[in-house]
Order: sequence, then structure tokens, then C-alpha cells
Amino acid sequence: MTYGCYNRAPLGQLVIPAQDGHFTDGFTRYPKLKPIHFRMEKDCVYTTSELGKADKKCEGCRWRK
Repeated sequence: MTYGCYNRAPLGQLVIPAQDGHFTDGFTRYPKLKPIHFRMEKDCVYTTSELGKADKKCEGCRWRK
């Protein structure tokens, strides 16, 4: 058994839109959405820690540093 991040697909540049206010048709409010840029690390940071270096489930993963 491995982790869900093991050899996962590359992360995208934009993520699911976030709510940026709302608009209305006079009766109902609808969310106004806008895309946000992905700002997290794209490579694995866990494997740089002491726990990650000793974790056997991470061996062979393409994202391991």
C-alpha cells in the first residue's frame, strides 16, 4: 500500500475557482467565482524531513527530492 500522492499527476497552475462576492437576479444570490493561482509546493516537501527520509512507502516516487 502506498500514499495517495505517490506518483500522482502533476499539479495545475490554477485551482477550482474561489468565491469573490456574489451577484443577484433580484430574487436569488449567486456566487461570483474567480480562479486562484496555485501557491503550494509542487514537489514533495515531506521527504526532506527526517520522517520522510525514513519512510519506505515513498521509495520510488517521482516527486521525492
